[in-house]
Amino acid sequence: MIKQVVQSFSQGFKRRKVQGLGAAFSGLGFLWLLTEIIMAFSPTMKAGFEDHASGYFILAGTTAVAFFMRTIYEPRLVKFDLPMTNSQITIKYGDLFKEPDDMLIAVNEYVDSQLGDPVSPASVHGGFIRTFFNSDEARFRTEVDAALSHATGTQVQRAIMPATKFPVGTTARLRIGHRVAYLFVLTETDDQHKASSTVPYLWDAMQAVLAQVRTHGNGRALALPLIGNGRSGLDLPPQHLLRLLILALVEFAKKSGLPQSVTIVAPDACFEHLDLREIVRDWGKK
Repeated sequence: MIKQVVQSFSQGFKRRKVQGLGAAFSGLGFLWLLTEIIMAFSPTMKAGFEDHASGYFILAGTTAVAFFMRTIYEPRLVKFDLPMTNSQITIKYGDLFKEPDDMLIAVNEYVDSQLGDPVSPASVHGGFIRTFFNSDEARFRTEVDAALSHATGTQVQRAIMPATKFPVGTTARLRIGHRVAYLFVLTETDDQHKASSTVPYLWDAMQAVLAQVRTHGNGRALALPLIGNGRSGLDLPPQHLLRLLILALVEFAKKSGLPQSVTIVAPDACFEHLDLREIVRDWGKK
């Protein structure tokens, strides 16, 4: 906790030290104006200020520091209402799998189940198999195959199984306790198991999986990671990626609607690369 607070102030200082200094002087100006007004109307208070000048200077310094620290602090969680929708977006750092909501999980075109080269254990896809299936690849495969039994795929020659690939946006709905996980195809995969995707793929995939959420989610709260930030091959800076995800959410919400609560969970590794205040300023309802 202490480390996170220090990190928030450190990162905020790098980004907003000039604004922080401006806020500090504003705080001093407000205090000075208030003091002048009080002294003008109360000779007794004026005498009190003069008798306790050192205490007053301490108060002034504390005020300046407080305004400065408040301005530079980089939040780890923000909330705002999506423009032109009835949905509220929460952006936070943490662990997607600890959220109590339904979740979106991006996968490759084969929805691979084998941990290792096909599915990196460090990816969200791999973490999903490890966390909710206890790394039981066979059970994961069985449930995915059942969920995709009515989806149209293409049989190909491949060194490992499965050998059926699905179009971008194809979604498998898996029941995880009281939640639903929507596994949706985002990336293509080459013979060396390297994933690749594009911005149009991301856009189309998001619209397709959100349609599934709209149809089957019954308005339940939804959580998603910073989709495309891992091994998808998109190579977009996290801030641009976050903007694109929010744009996709706004576009779909305007046409079809979203759950009232949508949470985007970013990894701590992105803390220095995301400016959440900027996102709120640009996307929050005016």
